[in-house]
Amino acid sequence: MIEIGSVSRSEQGPRPTNEDRCASHEPEAALLENRGALFAVADGLGGHAGGALASDTALTTLVAHYYSRTEPVEAALRGAVQAANLAVLSAAQREPGYRSMATTLDALLLTARSAYLAHVGDGRVYQRRRGDVRCLTRDHALGRSALTRSLGGALIVRPDLVREAVVAGDRYLLCSDGLWSALSQQEIAEVLNELDPENACATLVELALTHGTDDNATAQIVDVRAVAMASGAAITDAESGGVLRRIAERLIG
Repeated sequence: MIEIGSVSRSEQGPRPTNEDRCASHEPEAALLENRGALFAVADGLGGHAGGALASDTALTTLVAHYYSRTEPVEAALRGAVQAANLAVLSAAQREPGYRSMATTLDALLLTARSAYLAHVGDGRVYQRRRGDVRCLTRDHALGRSALTRSLGGALIVRPDLVREAVVAGDRYLLCSDGLWSALSQQEIAEVLNELDPENACATLVELALTHGTDDNATAQIVDVRAVAMASGAAITDAESGGVLRRIAERLIG
């Protein structure tokens, strides 16, 4: 099993409406063990109601589709992203005023064994592991507001997919471009390393607003508190370093 904590915050900033949306779904224990917990941030495009509808539609569809599937988790996640893309396209076609709407998407799926990341657009996902903070995503954009990939932009969407091991103590930040573009890598790293999840989330958004972001600012922080061993006992953050050292010592001899 895996123990997870999450918090999110989203502010309108200087825009007339907030088109950013967050989603989190931690199912009951049996489903959590088999399918994991899903977190996502979407930044809608298309102005006013259109952008909000796009991000709402994408996240609702993503969660519902993923947990309705039975194939392996990575295939189910990929399929859920495509389903979200088609849902945004379909919604846009129903209303003439929404024809240009689209959305970015960053989705993080955590199981007891692996972390899966699906990325489309110019939102970002950062990972803090043992004090080291790095960006796991590559912007699909030629510049700010010039996306090369989005949900709703084409019939087929090609998300970047990343898979890696889960380590107790890992912290993930999912954020919209309105947040990361106003902050330096050093500022993001300092906040993620020094503050608890709730204060870190609030501080990142407040810093973006203070620095004069020109967009909505959204942050979602997900902490891996513990990961279960095969025997069922949980490995906490403090213990994980010792476990890894003991494994290395046995391999070395």
